[in-house]
Amino acid sequence: MMSNALSQVTTTAPATAPATAPIVQVPGWMYALVALGLCVLVAWTIACLIRRRKFLEASGPGRRSRLTVLHVMLPLLCALLVGGLAGFLLPKGLPYSLIAGAAGSVAMIAASLVAGSHGIPLGLGRGMGLSARHWLYDTARGVLGYLAVLPVCLGVLEVTTRIMMLWGFKPAPHRLLEILRQPGAHWGSVAMAIILAVVLAPLTEEIFYRGLIQTALRRHLKAWPAIMLTAVLFAAMHLDMPNSVPAMLVFGMALGYQYERTGRLWASIVMHLLFNAVFVTATMTAGV
Repeated sequence: MMSNALSQVTTTAPATAPATAPIVQVPGWMYALVALGLCVLVAWTIACLIRRRKFLEASGPGRRSRLTVLHVMLPLLCALLVGGLAGFLLPKGLPYSLIAGAAGSVAMIAASLVAGSHGIPLGLGRGMGLSARHWLYDTARGVLGYLAVLPVCLGVLEVTTRIMMLWGFKPAPHRLLEILRQPGAHWGSVAMAIILAVVLAPLTEEIFYRGLIQTALRRHLKAWPAIMLTAVLFAAMHLDMPNSVPAMLVFGMALGYQYERTGRLWASIVMHLLFNAVFVTATMTAGV
């Protein structure tokens, strides 16, 4: 989904550029975010070294569940069914394919909530983590977490893309960001693409991957194995953009850690929303 936005800051360096020129091209204002993120990352690393046990355990509030593979499969099937049906019934054309994608996302959210309410004894609030009890604290964690993970993801993307380009790989544009780049794109298509990227994708993916899958895995695994396995599944969703997969693995681990430490989804949703929003903004304002 729209975490693939990360791969869109990747372009081939000009033929006349020196071999050391960065392949990951970002607009100038993003360097300020990266610099700020490096400061946050250093501070967080120091805090983790001081409180190693908390980091290694990564364990927050307990989330008991009765979730099974069937609970996890339900949202996937609903998204495929509703999205496919909408794509079949709606007239052909770009805006209608975006509407079909939005319908699939909404169906996935709804099915995930149904599965969570059925398989998590404490319910969607205290069990899955759809709670706003500490929204200010969680928002701050989400902002700081985003800043800390941004330079790491960009660095991993740079290295991965360089290696893959040695094998003849050329990054392909994501269809939603391609819409935003089109000079005469209809405002309705642009608006729908932004909604999909900045609102629906973070909500859908965090409720499904962290709220449902990671909670289901915690029934059988300790915190870090559950975080890692969920991140692997999250990264595998981006195989259509292979150069972004390692960076998505790192991002998925950061999202899972936030969820595990707080037991709530809002911090990871904020991280994901900022991640997508910044790259959409970069695409629209700087022609990234």
